[in-house]
Amino acid sequence: MTWGAAALFALHPLRVESVAWITERRDVLSGLFYLLAVLAYLRAAESAVLEKRWHALSLACFAAGLLSKASVMILPAVLLLLDWYPLGRWRLGGRHVLREKAGYAALALGGAVVAVIALREGIRVTSYASHGPEARVAMVAYSVFIYPARFLWPVHLSPLYQIPADVHLGQGRFLAPAVIVTLVSVALIALRRRWPAGLAAWAYSAVVVAPVSGIVHAGFQLAHDRYSYLSGLGFAVLAGGGLARVARARSSGRLRGVTAAAVFGGAALALAALAANTVVQGQIWHDSETLWRGAVEVDPRCGVCAGNLGTVLARQGRYPEAIPLLRTAYDATSARSRSNLGHALGNHGLELAQAGRLTEATALLEEAATLIPDDADLHRGLGVARWEQGATGEAHRHLERARALAPDDRVTAWLLDRLSADPARPPIRERR
Repeated sequence: MTWGAAALFALHPLRVESVAWITERRDVLSGLFYLLAVLAYLRAAESAVLEKRWHALSLACFAAGLLSKASVMILPAVLLLLDWYPLGRWRLGGRHVLREKAGYAALALGGAVVAVIALREGIRVTSYASHGPEARVAMVAYSVFIYPARFLWPVHLSPLYQIPADVHLGQGRFLAPAVIVTLVSVALIALRRRWPAGLAAWAYSAVVVAPVSGIVHAGFQLAHDRYSYLSGLGFAVLAGGGLARVARARSSGRLRGVTAAAVFGGAALALAALAANTVVQGQIWHDSETLWRGAVEVDPRCGVCAGNLGTVLARQGRYPEAIPLLRTAYDATSARSRSNLGHALGNHGLELAQAGRLTEATALLEEAATLIPDDADLHRGLGVARWEQGATGEAHRHLERARALAPDDRVTAWLLDRLSADPARPPIRERR
């Protein structure tokens, strides 16, 4: 069971984001302390009363996990789930098992408070005014569904699954997951006596993704592959347990050797396919361009993905490729997308002006100036372009605006002096 579960977890393509993206190496670090905390708890729980040394070690590992990443705050709920299955500790009494988790709950509460404060400081938290209770139910159902689904069928993975502007439970994208989650939950609850492991793995996944499912939401994402880092452990253990049962059935003679060989051969092929997919997925994270190009290919409607790719290309001076992507990403309420598009348009406009394509350059520069009106370089470039076209009045107005925005810019001051002294000799035309 151990090697099968470990191989499935380690080789799965959903692990790529947490390993390849250096910012999310905290998944790996917090996951280590999380598993150590669980292991120590299992040792402590070998007796009716938790063994003190192992219990203390478990709490210490949990604290270290919280310091690595706040998402492990769900550990108290996970331990309660383990107390139900497979430990069966609830027979000791509900008050007993709950009292044992007091230390974990206190640490989790502290971690949650710090996480919420940090979230409010760093990223705009989505208000319930924009996404109300119905939307939150839809988002939670989607999250509970999508991670097991991607665990079973890890294709079309992306670094960002953007949340749509409007989220309604009646939309097919959210209604189908809600129905499936309901049906699966009801079926597993009905089968809990015959197959408690299935319900435990399903419930474990839901518990782990709960903090990032939409109850509290921030950012552009509807889901992230990295959120599956811990939530998929239950399904990996379930698969490993299935292989262990096959091995025991084969050794006891209850299963034919050919059948067992077919099962293990199929498992090996599945692991090989997952490993190959992981290698391909890892290549997407090679650099920013491959990353966001892959994301746009998965979901061309992802405006944030298009904007990030456009920004990467714009920084390389590839403006004809970048500008359509930035237009896709443009959102009048987003200062970042507004600025990125404005600078890309402006830089490309300046390039066209230098090449003598003044009509195209002027159009781009004017559009850029409406997006970022306080950019001195844009007004200076627009002033020169209009001067080249003979519109000296507009040229003077833009150059004056540039000087007002950047009073110490000697180039703008020289251009204004030149325009006043000799308006018939634009500087670009003279260089050509």
